[in-house]
Amino acid sequence: MNTIRVVAGIAVSGRKVFIARRSADKSLGGMWEFPGGKVESGETDEIALAREINEEFGKAILIGEKFTETIHTDAEKTIKLISYFMAFVEFPKESNSHDQIKWSTIEDLTKYEFCPADVEVVAKLIENLN
Repeated sequence: MNTIRVVAGIAVSGRKVFIARRSADKSLGGMWEFPGGKVESGETDEIALAREINEEFGKAILIGEKFTETIHTDAEKTIKLISYFMAFVEFPKESNSHDQIKWSTIEDLTKYEFCPADVEVVAKLIENLN
């Protein structure tokens, strides 16, 4: 089975976390996620995360420490998701890959339907930030 290395950025401000809803025309459209994407050949995780955030939001980020690594397997693929804390240099107002972006309280994260690979990250965030 094919394993895909994916990075995600977790921006935290006070008791709120930045989340984005995938556009309807994307795979898993309508589901929420921590933004990021696939690590391309020759890229480090950090370079891939900075590139993906710039592509999706047109903004630069500061990358902090690694938060967690999780594995999600479905019928077609295995995703190794590596999440990092990050901060936007300038907060984005829109995304070309998401139809909604918002800051959610830690407590409200469970109210959103997250992409399967992000569900374990949500649980670990709630556990670690509460």
